[in-house]
Amino acid sequence: MDMTTKKLYLIVILFFYTALRSQLVSATENYCKDQESWKQWDALIQKYPDDLDIQALHALRFGLCAKIEY
Repeated sequence: MDMTTKKLYLIVILFFYTALRSQLVSATENYCKDQESWKQWDALIQKYPDDLDIQALHALRFGLCAKIEY
């Protein structure tokens, strides 16, 4: 395989990688900005204030959302 063919393959691969990557990024939902899901979590916290598993999951979600916002 000569150098021109290798460059052509590289350009085609980079093109498809970029196109697919932008499709995946745009299709991803950000649940951290979904106010309805936060209302559901707040309702769970109010309903089960002594459930440490729910508290831990809520704290994890809160922390992860804080991390990706920065």
